[in-house]
Amino acid sequence: HLSNQFGVDVKMIGKNFDQMAADVNNFGHLAPKTLMATAAYAAKLGVEVKSLSGLMEGFDTFESAAQNAGKLAEAFGMNVDVMGMMNAENPAERMDMLRKSFEETGKSVSDLSRHELKMLSESMGGMPVDELKNALSMSTDEMGFGDFEDAAEEAAEKVTPEEAMEKVAKSIEKLTNGLANLGKGPLASFLN
Repeated sequence: HLSNQFGVDVKMIGKNFDQMAADVNNFGHLAPKTLMATAAYAAKLGVEVKSLSGLMEGFDTFESAAQNAGKLAEAFGMNVDVMGMMNAENPAERMDMLRKSFEETGKSVSDLSRHELKMLSESMGGMPVDELKNALSMSTDEMGFGDFEDAAEEAAEKVTPEEAMEKVAKSIEKLTNGLANLGKGPLASFLN
């Protein structure tokens, strides 16, 4: 459902979900629906789970949150709510808060220098610059984490486990048919 609604590859959502489920320290407190919404959100933004982990760690203590918020305010004029960032238990919520704060400055990520991008990256938990550009180039009005939460809730109500397994079975059948066709043609002759 999330893949269809947001145009994100279902494999990327699954990969992100698996990585978050394995990282109990940063994501173990999130419910499965929230994990799924976060996985789809990260895939849509082009942000890796490792970057979300860094974002969690960069704003988990008051000292680190205040330090990073201060850097963002000083360098970019971003107004970051330190307590709000610390209290947000979901990295996607933290990402939305930072995206919104950056938007309010009126700056564009494409106008930032290499040094500014590096400083912004370090202040946001060490997120790689290419992922940072992806995340900050999309407007929060266009897409925010709340949209993904709503869609995940809707998916839980609309798609039964049986329907989900049926879709997976169809995907496996397509893959099996595709692999069977590899045994024919010039590639098969070459391999033989």
